[in-house]
Parts: sequence; structure tokens; C-alpha cells
Amino acid sequence: MPPLQLRIPTVFWQFAAYWHLPAALTRAWWQALSQSRYAQPTALRQAWLLWEGAPIADPASLVHGTGAPAEVIAAVEALVHEGRLSRLLASQVEECLLARVTREGTWQ
Repeated sequence: MPPLQLRIPTVFWQFAAYWHLPAALTRAWWQALSQSRYAQPTALRQAWLLWEGAPIADPASLVHGTGAPAEVIAAVEALVHEGRLSRLLASQVEECLLARVTREGTWQ
């Protein structure tokens, strides 16, 4: 039986496009997020899933709060610590993310 295909929320694909993440890296990151039990990755995953289910929520809170650059990077690091994402893949994700961060630490 083939492995279960993860459904990646549209909003996550939208963020991935903004970050210029390759599709394979986006899938690997989402798989790690979807399996994580750590607080930071779980909070980030739940925020994206909530947005997917109720897009009337405040987009600024998703972009500048839960999904702020420092929060997203911390979630990626937590996935490495938890053993859900390799250091190599995490570094690739972080490189894409940091390319979209201003000197002030906000998204471009």
C-alpha cells in the first residue's frame, strides 16, 4: 500500500511560494510539521490549519504574530531538535526564509 499523501494547506503553499521554497522542500517541511509534538511547530501548524478553515481570521496576526520570522525559524529549529527535520533540510528552509526577512526582522 502506498504511503498516505499529506494534504498541505493552500495557505502553506502560498507562504512557500512567497519564500521561494522548492516543492520538495515544502513537502518535507510540512511532513515534519504535521508529525511534530513540540509546542512551536504545533502552534505554527495549527495557525495555518485554522487559517485554512476560517480565512476570515486576521491575516496580520498570522503574518506578524504566530508566523513572524523569528517564530517560524524557531519552529524549524524545534523540528531539528525533535528529529523531525534534518539539519541539511532545515538549513535550506532557513536560507529561503531569511532571504525574505528585512534587517528589522520582519517579512519583506
